[in-house]
Amino acid sequence: MIMKNLSRFFAGLAVCTLLTSAAFAGPFDGFYDEDTSFNNKPAGQVFHQTLFTEYQKLSKDRNRGMGDGIDAELFNHKAWFASQRSAIQEDSYTDRKLSTDEQRVFMAAQDRLHTVFDKGGREHAPVETAVSQVSYDCWIEATERRATNDAKSCKDKFERAIAAAEAKSPYELGQVKMPEAPAAPVVVPSKPFKDYYRVPFVFDKTTITPDGESVLAEAVRDAQAHPDLKIALRAHADRSGPDGYNLKLSKRRAEQILNRMSAAGVDQSRLRIVEAVGEKRSLIPTADGVKEQGNRVVEIDLRQ
Repeated sequence: MIMKNLSRFFAGLAVCTLLTSAAFAGPFDGFYDEDTSFNNKPAGQVFHQTLFTEYQKLSKDRNRGMGDGIDAELFNHKAWFASQRSAIQEDSYTDRKLSTDEQRVFMAAQDRLHTVFDKGGREHAPVETAVSQVSYDCWIEATERRATNDAKSCKDKFERAIAAAEAKSPYELGQVKMPEAPAAPVVVPSKPFKDYYRVPFVFDKTTITPDGESVLAEAVRDAQAHPDLKIALRAHADRSGPDGYNLKLSKRRAEQILNRMSAAGVDQSRLRIVEAVGEKRSLIPTADGVKEQGNRVVEIDLRQ
């Protein structure tokens, strides 16, 4: 039970490194619960406020016997992190027990959701985009447990919300202008400054590896210490899997780094290039189909 919950939880969440384990007695110290978020309040931008409200509502539904207690915990944790203004990912169809045909359906739905993210949905259609994400999670969870009526209701809600979000989201990847974060104090690097970093990711996911978290923290520190430098991002995937899928995966990895740097206080107006190249420009040459950690990275380049 706990291993199942860990798999779903960490696959579904991209937790900001600014949070500490002392702030939340949940997945970080082995204590699992279904109501941590219930005393919290909506916070942050409208997108996060809506995520909080919708995930909390979904958690309470599942906690009342309308689903799996494991998923009640999962949605409660997502609500909690939304109240802390952290980045939260939707569930992955690869982490659910679905048929091949069902996986194809959810892959297409997930592509629509990520396209809305890329085109500025969080800013231009925050309510609709947040409802799309939560109803996607509701739909995929209900489908896995074979709750036909619940799955249809969640799917219908997703379709209405995503169509409304698409109509209001005009940008392309790299063009999104997020509200400026409060100015962060300039931090003097504790070791010599460098201007190039490679942040590695877990295979087939937008989860940064533990080593990658250290690299990202270093890049953020140096970017804050040199506010005159521009920032270029280039995202890659290895050659395992179809070209089109890997291109979309690299876009999601670029968005993850962009959001994490912004959450840490790096002004997104400094971003000069946000480029997703999938498997087309591998940093380490391999044959097609080969898994290579060195190609599952986002490059961060600080430039004049």
